[in-house]
Amino acid sequence: MREFVDREVIPKSAGYWDRAGFPFELLPGLGELGIMGGCFSPGYGCAGWNNVAYGLAIAELARGSGSLSTFLHVQSGLAMAAIHELGSEEHKQKWLPPPMARCEKVGCVGLTEPDAGSDPGSMATTARKTSDGEYVLDGEKRWIGNASFADVAVIWARTDEGKPSCFLIEGDNPGFHAEVIPRKGSQRSVWQTHITMKGCRVPEDARLPKAEGLSSTFTCSRTRATASAGTALGRRWTATKQR
Repeated sequence: MREFVDREVIPKSAGYWDRAGFPFELLPGLGELGIMGGCFSPGYGCAGWNNVAYGLAIAELARGSGSLSTFLHVQSGLAMAAIHELGSEEHKQKWLPPPMARCEKVGCVGLTEPDAGSDPGSMATTARKTSDGEYVLDGEKRWIGNASFADVAVIWARTDEGKPSCFLIEGDNPGFHAEVIPRKGSQRSVWQTHITMKGCRVPEDARLPKAEGLSSTFTCSRTRATASAGTALGRRWTATKQR
């Protein structure tokens, strides 16, 4: 990881920051390192590391680019984690090894909303079940990383029972639209978006079976905390070196 950051990330990160451009060219190399889903089983194409090793790898990436480490956090610590912890075996086999584990496919997670923030108890997005067994999602999500080019979006919504649940929406779904939020002052080379879903239909098996109720929204807390701590450590290394 350190060699990759020194050779590929640091020489290019300032240019991407200036242009507010996303470093798509770095994703294949990042995928080859095996950092995605670092704590998950090698059976799903992941490294099977412990939290310390995963956190240090994230810190090394953040040393070169806080934006790229944020992308990794969304891909690995949120999208892959939700599928790994809450999805069926079919969901895991379809998305984790190797598409997402090698950055061949990109994911995002939509929880935060314009009015509710990241409070799942106040979530307004709905998922209505139809007579033919499909779900229809309506609502908005805000500040969602990766969504404008995601192959799969992990979207939280309130079901007919009034409980939060989670659905996989593929990026080409005609009811799903993600618009990049412009003129950011920080994390400029990673893109956050505003998601709009209007009559967004998904099949019944797009629902993650273990996403049942409010408590399930906190399932990814461990990987989220590891990624956040690693990113902070990496940026501290950078700041200390520049003194």
